[in-house]
Amino acid sequence: MAEFDAKKKKDSSRLKEKEQMRETFARLSAPVHVTLNSWEEHERIEGYYEFQDYGHLFSCDRLLKLETFYGKVQMGYNPNRARSFVFANMKTNIYDTVNSRYQRSMKEYQQKPEQKKGNENRAWVSGRWQNASVLLEKAENKPWSVRSMEPYLHNTNMETILKTMPYLSSEQELSQLSLRKEAIVQMQKKVSENARKNERSEDAQLHERMREASEESALLQAILARKDSQKRAFIRKLNYAFDIDKKRMFEYYREQRRHAMQEEISVIDAEGDGMQQEASDDERKK
Repeated sequence: MAEFDAKKKKDSSRLKEKEQMRETFARLSAPVHVTLNSWEEHERIEGYYEFQDYGHLFSCDRLLKLETFYGKVQMGYNPNRARSFVFANMKTNIYDTVNSRYQRSMKEYQQKPEQKKGNENRAWVSGRWQNASVLLEKAENKPWSVRSMEPYLHNTNMETILKTMPYLSSEQELSQLSLRKEAIVQMQKKVSENARKNERSEDAQLHERMREASEESALLQAILARKDSQKRAFIRKLNYAFDIDKKRMFEYYREQRRHAMQEEISVIDAEGDGMQQEASDDERKK
C-alpha cells in the first residue's frame, strides 16, 4: 500500500511538472502587443497607484507597455526620483477585458475583512490585490540589464514574475533538464546491463520512460532557448524606450523643478514681506 501511494504521488508530481512546462511554453509563445509612449503624452501607468505627499511632485510617465493574454508589463519614469522602473501586473482572467464574475469574486475574497463586535455589519478595507503585481528597479544608474535587476528579482514575489515575465528566471528549467539528462543516462546504463545479463523483461518499460524523458528534455531546451531570446529582446526594448528621448525629458523636468523652486521662494519672500509689514505697522501704532 505504501509503495502504491508513493508511486501515485510521484506520478502526480510528474504530471504537475508537465502541465507547468506547457503553461510556461504557452506564456512564452503568446503574442505580445507593444505600445511605445512618448513622455510628452504623460500617459498614466495602468494599475499603478502613486503615493504623493505635499509639495510639487510629478506623476509617473509611461514609456512602454507590453500586453499579453496573461498580464501587462509597463515601464515608467518617475521624475521625482529621476529613475525608470518596470511595473508588471497579472490578469485574473485570460480575456481581461471586462469585469467577469471570477474577477469580482476574487477581489471580494482578497479584500481584508474586519469583524466588528456584536451584531454590527462587517467593514471591508479595500486594498491592492495581493501577489498580483511586482515593481522592479535598477540597482545602479546604468542601462537596463539582468545584472542591474538581480537585487530586486530576489526580493520580490517570484510567482508574479514567472506569470508576467517568465524569461527573467531559468533556474527551475535548468535543474529539471539536468535531472532528466541524468535519468536518461541511468536508464541507458540499465538497458546495457540487462543486455549483458540477457534480461529483456524491463526493456520496454525503460524505453518508454526514456522516450518521455527525451520529449521533456526537448521541451525544456525549447523553453530555455525562448527565454534567452525573449530576455535579450525585453531588455533591448526597455533601453530603447528609455533612451529614445531622455535628453528632452530630463531638460523638461529640470525646468519644471526650477519653476517650482522659484514659486516656493516667491511665496516665502511674500510671507516674509508681510511679516515685516505687520511689524512696522505695530511699531507705528506704538
